[in-house]
Amino acid sequence: MELKNGLKNDTELLQKIAVVAVFPLLVSPLIQFVRNCLWPERSFGLFGQESTYPWTIELINAFAGAGIILLWIMFLYTIWRGSDSFKKAFIRMLPQSFFLLLVVWAVVASVIKGHTLYFTEGAPVLSESMMTFALYFAGYFFVGILLSQEKYRRIVVLTIIGGGTIIGILSLIDFFGVSLKPGFYDNKVSAVFYNSNHYAYYLTICILLAAVSFVYEKKLWLRCVLLCSFVCNTVVLIVNDTLGSFLAVLFALGGFVWLVASGKTTKAPEQRKRETKSAVVLLCGYLLITIIMSFFYNTIFRSLVVMVFDIGKILTDAEDKDRAGNSRFRIWRYTIQYIREEPIFGHGVDEIAMRLYKDSGFSRSHNEYLQYTAFWGIPGLLLYLLACGAVFVRGLKERFVQQPYVCAAFVAAAGYMASAFFGNTKYYVSPFFFIVLGIAASGATWSCVNKGKLLRNDEKKFKEMGK
Repeated sequence: MELKNGLKNDTELLQKIAVVAVFPLLVSPLIQFVRNCLWPERSFGLFGQESTYPWTIELINAFAGAGIILLWIMFLYTIWRGSDSFKKAFIRMLPQSFFLLLVVWAVVASVIKGHTLYFTEGAPVLSESMMTFALYFAGYFFVGILLSQEKYRRIVVLTIIGGGTIIGILSLIDFFGVSLKPGFYDNKVSAVFYNSNHYAYYLTICILLAAVSFVYEKKLWLRCVLLCSFVCNTVVLIVNDTLGSFLAVLFALGGFVWLVASGKTTKAPEQRKRETKSAVVLLCGYLLITIIMSFFYNTIFRSLVVMVFDIGKILTDAEDKDRAGNSRFRIWRYTIQYIREEPIFGHGVDEIAMRLYKDSGFSRSHNEYLQYTAFWGIPGLLLYLLACGAVFVRGLKERFVQQPYVCAAFVAAAGYMASAFFGNTKYYVSPFFFIVLGIAASGATWSCVNKGKLLRNDEKKFKEMGK
């Protein structure tokens, strides 16, 4: 970065590096599919598994991590040079500040409580160390929040959609009779993921990004592709039969209808009417696809009926209530018990894994909010919620959802957070969420720069410094 190039070039360079740094991650399911076809995996059981996906993500994280460190250095250096706009943007990075505090708290809590190799290496199979979570909070989120221009947000969002669409099409081919093994696995509809639920969380993000992008995209051919992506992945989600993700997408699409109908995304009456109509069509289409698919695969409706009976078991304190929610009630009950033992500092990264596995048959809490609380105590959960809450509150209050791809990321992040009540963080899915959440926060962060006044002042200042 030369001073004479001015801040505008610095901003462009930061965004280009950010996109390059995470691009392998954005297409990682495709990379894993190709790798599975060329070098099939070998498995040696639950806690002794040799798998290529963690290794693939480890390489991708190393590449992304190097780029992210460079981004932080460049960003802080630009502030040190006296950039008024970057200083303002940094001050407005409230969610990032909370995530940085969460990283500090997690490390401090782990040191106070003592830690095992899980802290530095992650638990077997789960494969998420403290460094992994630090990369989520201070790395992938930072990449998303750095994207101040819609063209770079668009590249990231469309790349995620593109990868998800290809995997979705291949999943349907595999499901309806043409086996893609060893590229895909045999356990239900899980594609390259080790569990169908994990695939469903990825689908949640892809479906919602495609839906909102469809509403705002101007090019007809791309709108057709986005609509096909939405339909294809919705069909995959239904046969996947993960009720939590299905309900999360339904919730987010309903929220999107409210966003556009209430004028949060635009002030122009005609545009609001057009966007509302498109959003309602997508919501109705989602329900229609569900109804049509239910004539052939009664997955969602069966799961809804089971959910109603499970709620009844819990409310009536039935003997088999622990089996409710595919045994999630039992997992949550034990996790809450562990949280009560260490409410302030928590137990550390996956330090409850073996104990929970012995008590419930599962090694994770199947609720990300309980998971974070068990790891780093109630303060850790509060910092996480403050970071995420700041994104949504500021986005709605200051109308930054009026930027199309900020809005797409906003809705997708909301959908994922809804699905998180029933799932865990996972090394091959969670990074997508934090990038999308960062993009959702980028509108409020860079509004001061995009208005132009501070940017022009900085360019004048740096031009004089370069003489």
